[in-house]
Amino acid sequence: MGFSMNAASFLPTALLLAVLPCMAEPEQQKAVRIDPPLSTAESLTWHTNLEKAIARAQKDHKDIYLEFTGTDWCPGCIHLKNTVQATMAFRDRARTNYICVLIDFPRKIKLPEQQAAYNEDIRSLYDITSFPTVLLLDEQGRPYAAIPGSAQNVEAYLQRLDQAQAIKTARNKAFDEAAHASGNAEKLQALHRALQTVDPTFHPFYPDVLQEIERLDPQNTLGYKGTADRARIGKQQRSEYEKLLDECRTAYREKKMQTCIDLTDQFLNRTDLLPAVRQKALLHQHTNYAMVANIPKSLQCLKDALAVDPKSKDAKKIQSYIDNLEHYLQEQASSPE
Repeated sequence: MGFSMNAASFLPTALLLAVLPCMAEPEQQKAVRIDPPLSTAESLTWHTNLEKAIARAQKDHKDIYLEFTGTDWCPGCIHLKNTVQATMAFRDRARTNYICVLIDFPRKIKLPEQQAAYNEDIRSLYDITSFPTVLLLDEQGRPYAAIPGSAQNVEAYLQRLDQAQAIKTARNKAFDEAAHASGNAEKLQALHRALQTVDPTFHPFYPDVLQEIERLDPQNTLGYKGTADRARIGKQQRSEYEKLLDECRTAYREKKMQTCIDLTDQFLNRTDLLPAVRQKALLHQHTNYAMVANIPKSLQCLKDALAVDPKSKDAKKIQSYIDNLEHYLQEQASSPE
């Protein structure tokens, strides 16, 4: 019995973007601007240089709203712009609280070579793999929250900004407790609480905090030692993984999916891959096998990916994909020939 199915029915958009153009959802394609054209006075200023934006944020005591987008091709990005960012509710919030930065990856227009290279460097720095993704940074440039995707309406999006602000408030409370701690043990625990409020992928952007934790915790009981080194290695491996994705996109356009599978196998045969990178590569291989309707191997890649790190931030999603595929295979096995 052969297997055939629509891979997009169970694959997340972020994974499909690795080998396919951005796939639109119907409601995103129908998005329209809900506000009338805004005057110049009502418009937002979007910076294209993060370093200059951070300098401005420090001067104005504001946070950074850092958006990674494909303004002229990505349906979710266009939906975010038209349904959320075009509204006065969003623009009032943004002007009051943020310095806005746009890191754009258009397809229909060509950015100046220097700007395109700069945008790629910033994308690589934060390991952004899907659009739109917004990072919120404090005025020192330290990320504290991520907002992937768009929202059904501006009210829902503002709630996500409120949730992000709550993360920053909790982080700052812990930092304040560390500053006023009565001893090293109390300070160590407060700094630990501060880092626990943000995603672990943001920890390398807090080098001073990591250095102080290592000083206070020479036995590495909290496990932070080596975080900076792992971040450096991870950045290099993510760059190599991105090169693999570029090669696979070329192979896909040429309808050479087996080439993409072979290239990914070669990458996975490396013994030095960090768990996070290996998990991403296995998810990519899962997509490759799904695209050629080899569902058993696609399922095995998912199981291998989950085994790499059952507690990763993607673990629950991976388990849901496993459940979907196993359910599909059961239906196929019980259906008449």
